[in-house]
Amino acid sequence: MINTFDTFLLTMAMTALGMETTVEKFKNVGMKPIYLAFILFIWLIIGGYFIVKLALLFK
Repeated sequence: MINTFDTFLLTMAMTALGMETTVEKFKNVGMKPIYLAFILFIWLIIGGYFIVKLALLFK
């Protein structure tokens, strides 16, 4: 029950953040944060792949 309530609260918080997001905010910030997010996304994909491979190696 606590897990369900926690998920609900997290959903509400993320919805509130999303409701304040506008295209103008992205235009004002520029492309650097989007490039950084893309690089971090790739890093997490590749890093996660190798961590899983390493974990399965020692299984």
